[in-house]
Amino acid sequence: MRRLFEVLEKEGKILVSKSLSLDKDRATLPTLIAALFYDLSTDKEIKIPSLGEKRERELRDLIRKGKKPVALFVDEAHDLHYSTLTGLKRLIEVVEDGGGTLSVVLAGHPKLKNDLRRPTMEEIGYRATVFSLEGIVGNQREYIEWLVSKCTIEDTHISDILSVEAIDLLAMRLRTPLQIEQHLTLAFEAAYLFGEKPVTTAIIESVLSKQIDDLEPTLTRTK
Repeated sequence: MRRLFEVLEKEGKILVSKSLSLDKDRATLPTLIAALFYDLSTDKEIKIPSLGEKRERELRDLIRKGKKPVALFVDEAHDLHYSTLTGLKRLIEVVEDGGGTLSVVLAGHPKLKNDLRRPTMEEIGYRATVFSLEGIVGNQREYIEWLVSKCTIEDTHISDILSVEAIDLLAMRLRTPLQIEQHLTLAFEAAYLFGEKPVTTAIIESVLSKQIDDLEPTLTRTK
């Protein structure tokens, strides 16, 4: 998402804005509108009207004066309240009525996609284009090999560090880069303490979280 934002900003064909609010579960439509004002306004002192009607009118005029399409990026969007999502749809329509173009790029956990598919959210969901990024799923082994190669000196063979069986076990049990990095660190520490080289499946088994495949963490990664 950061790359996409930087590319669009560098090209200059689209004006980009990003919400920096940390409390996404408390972020409201005025919060996101404020992000647009801060990023699009050229005034040294930015004054955002407190009254909704005046605020939306000034934002509409601001986007129209920019003479370029605008993209608003919102990360952790799975925490946004449904009323905020509905408000964004209406804001897009207000901007279009004023002769401008506003697109909203929402990035979040799979929960966001599932929420947009709910019947109660079809007003927004049917207007959204959903892209699913599966990360390294299906390529865990390649990621492990790449990661180890980046952390070792040249001409180091991964088989000298991790046994083939240990790599297979890690690739089978882990799904995300964070999981792999954490468990590789734990495995190397344990192997060092036990004086074993390369890291074996026994070492991997000893450091793998027993709860990693439990229902709750699995749902957290996929819901």
